[in-house]
Amino acid sequence: MTIEDIDALEFDITCPSCKSNDVEVSQKILDIPHFSKVWLYNIKCNNCGYKHNDMLNLESKEATRYIYRVENARDYTSKIVRSANGTVRIPELGVMIEPGPSSTGFINNIEGVLQDVKEKVQFLLKNTQSEGEREKIIHYINPVSYTHLTLPTN
Repeated sequence: MTIEDIDALEFDITCPSCKSNDVEVSQKILDIPHFSKVWLYNIKCNNCGYKHNDMLNLESKEATRYIYRVENARDYTSKIVRSANGTVRIPELGVMIEPGPSSTGFINNIEGVLQDVKEKVQFLLKNTQSEGEREKIIHYINPVSYTHLTLPTN
């Protein structure tokens, strides 16, 4: 399959969640500097709101390590590109985003990655079994609160 073939693909799919046929599929080929050519695609159900985004590498490259230090507020807009088998580490927060069996790639900015981490920790907070667990999670999430994002109080 060539890149031109991907641009010409048409999809007729059913939502995996609600089985509706009112599904939008968008796709784009990007040549990302310092990365490779990737195929981005998005599936969105207009009926139930189901969404799935993925990024597939179209070229193979050696593993590369990039280190980026956030030094000021402007740095929050810097882009992070992670392949499905890449790892993102934020040692200042003890965060490591590792690939799993159904891992997808993503393109986001640093603020967006922090927001995603915060939302996942908030989900854990809602499902705590004890006050001790809750305190550990709140202690963990506090370093992320230097952004303009807000935390739930209960």
